[in-house]
Amino acid sequence: MAFETHGIILFIIAGIELFLGLYVFTRNRRDSVSTTFLLLVISIVIWLLVNAILALSLQSGFNESYYRTAYFSGILIATSFIFFAWVFPYKSSNISKIIKMVLSAIIPIFFILFFFTDLMLVDAVKNGNLSDITYGSLFPLYIVYFSILCAWGFYILFMKLLKAEGMHKWQLKFVIIGTIIPFIVNIITDILMPWMGYPRDAWVVYVGAESSIVLVGLTSYILFKKNI
Repeated sequence: MAFETHGIILFIIAGIELFLGLYVFTRNRRDSVSTTFLLLVISIVIWLLVNAILALSLQSGFNESYYRTAYFSGILIATSFIFFAWVFPYKSSNISKIIKMVLSAIIPIFFILFFFTDLMLVDAVKNGNLSDITYGSLFPLYIVYFSILCAWGFYILFMKLLKAEGMHKWQLKFVIIGTIIPFIVNIITDILMPWMGYPRDAWVVYVGAESSIVLVGLTSYILFKKNI
């Protein structure tokens, strides 16, 4: 499949996911589940759009900036996933405001590291349809932090699943299935493989972003089905 085809697919998926996120939110704007789900969807859409632009080679001379944006969006996705896990399908009783504030404060720190220093990403030189990326000395910190947030979010959902019964058990089971697949695929194909220097073709490069439709689609279905 050509890179351009992947770009078109990513634009379509981004549009579908944004529509689903906004539709869920407008159904119940005061609900914390709807709000955090919308934040998660917007974070994913940013990542999808950047990947679509890269696939279609529309970035011109701003190749490096798009890669910085793509990786930074991972922080937004992982953080919003934690907040979603805390409130879905019901609020956790042990949510600490201090932890919320710390997680929120870390976002601008990563923003500065990605866009105002070379500590995360040094350069991204276009090489055909792909790019040769030079990572900064602190990029392993990004991998560790992203992985910890993802694991933490799944831990929260799994703990709720163990205690859940009836409708909540059904909801949690399918949300976990719908989220764990794209998260694992993304960590392998979009973070570990390029960082370790493994060659990737078009299918491998964009499968992580395209698999996000599983997360948003299945979660949206659950929210529609149970009218959360």
